[in-house]
Amino acid sequence: MGSYSATIRTVDDGEADHASPSTLVLDHHRTKRAAIDMEVPSGGHLLHLAIAGCLFNDILREAPLRGISIDHLAVSADGNFDERGSTGIRYQIDIDSPAARTEVERLVADMETDATIPQALRNGATVERADLKISTGS
Repeated sequence: MGSYSATIRTVDDGEADHASPSTLVLDHHRTKRAAIDMEVPSGGHLLHLAIAGCLFNDILREAPLRGISIDHLAVSADGNFDERGSTGIRYQIDIDSPAARTEVERLVADMETDATIPQALRNGATVERADLKISTGS
C-alpha cells in the first residue's frame, strides 16, 4: 500500500497489551476491542481511516443479522496525494469466518455498495465551510 495507510481491526484483549506506539486500541461498539493503526493522524490518514472504519462497522453490524460469525476482521485503506489532490484510494478487507465463502463475499459486496463514506466520496460530496470564528488578543 502507499504512504497514507490506515487500518482498523479486531483485537483480542492480550494483543492490546502489546500494541505498537502507532496503534490505538479502544473499546468498540460492534466488537469488544478494535485497534487503529496509522503512522500519524494526518488528514490523509484520517480520510483513509474513515473509509476503512465505515466498511469495518458495516460488516460487523450486518454479519450477525445474516447469521455470519466473524472471528477476525481488518480493513485497510491507502492512497496518495499530488498537487491536484487524491490520486485514488484503495482498500483491503481481511476476514476470518467459519461461514461459507459465498455468504461472506455477498456480505462484503453488499457493504461495499451501502457504506456511507465510500459512497459519498464516489459521488463527489460537496465540502464547504459553514462558519469561521476567530478569537484574538487584539
